Amino acid sequence: MKFFARCIDSIERRPFILGSLFIFFLIFSCVEQLLYALYKVLLSDSVSKMFSFLSNTGSGKTVDLGTAIANTNNAANQVTATASGNTFAAVLISLIILFALITMVSVYLSGYFQIFNSSLKPNKEKTKGEFKKGLVKYYFKFTFYIFFHIIILLLTAAGAAFAMFPAIISFNIVYSGGKNGLLLTSIFLFLLSIIVIVFIISIILMYTLYMYPALVNFKKGSFFMARKVVKAKFWYIFPRVAAFVIALILWQWIIIKVGYGLDSLEGAIAGFLLNAIVKTYLVFCLIFFVFFTFRQIKNAIQAEEGQFEQSDGIGDISPNNVPIAPGTKIPRPRPRTREFQ
Repeated sequence: MKFFARCIDSIERRPFILGSLFIFFLIFSCVEQLLYALYKVLLSDSVSKMFSFLSNTGSGKTVDLGTAIANTNNAANQVTATASGNTFAAVLISLIILFALITMVSVYLSGYFQIFNSSLKPNKEKTKGEFKKGLVKYYFKFTFYIFFHIIILLLTAAGAAFAMFPAIISFNIVYSGGKNGLLLTSIFLFLLSIIVIVFIISIILMYTLYMYPALVNFKKGSFFMARKVVKAKFWYIFPRVAAFVIALILWQWIIIKVGYGLDSLEGAIAGFLLNAIVKTYLVFCLIFFVFFTFRQIKNAIQAEEGQFEQSDGIGDISPNNVPIAPGTKIPRPRPRTREFQ
């Protein structure tokens, strides 16, 4: 209840953090629909031919699961053959375009996270120029970190897609080829692949997302503080981030399954609005959870370390005045962090 109460309080004090995010996802949803339409027109036939082995696998020609799973190599070879020749140029151009887009998005996010962080501070009244202050302080840090973050997520998504090939092939055998003897194996392989992928993506998101409040709150040592916060409450954070990953993947699957509603004008408008609303809700809850828990856990860690330091006085037993026995390893000093005032 405290979480939701603080969430509502932050929105009332800074309506910008929810309203601007909704506008952002309206634009994002429009871009998604455009890219999906271009994909359907330009690339859908090529992709279908590239992965036609999936349908051939389920047509009854393949009866051995080991042989079916081995077709994963065929997929990789087909992708490589299709992309050969222009791979380097395509990747380079894509990275340049991605970085250019991030430089624009970072203008918004650097100011947004400054305002978002201020909304969590108790008795912190709204001041003029908060957005500009965040833009000046965090723009370059966020530009390079967001680029790094997106590259990690794209590589993870690509790896997850290839990792799902054996599960998709085995499922297609059972579904299309009637190989009932492989039913349990197919279900187990499919569920295991999903669990592993969600686990990996959730862990990566945990450590990368907590860098944003760390970058806002600390001039130095933000990486060490983000890692310390996640390690301190790993099993509290993990299931909630995993739930977000599952919800987002499920919604993305649904919106793609209905083709973003592009079959009609009414469907396109409905898909556009629903996509923006759902993603605004999911992402806002995740951002608030990350910033809120970071602040709570960080304060608890600093309070615990502060109490330990305050107990180091005359007559106290502390690491500074206990005799060190021969052969005892001296612990390495903790990385220094410097918090923004």
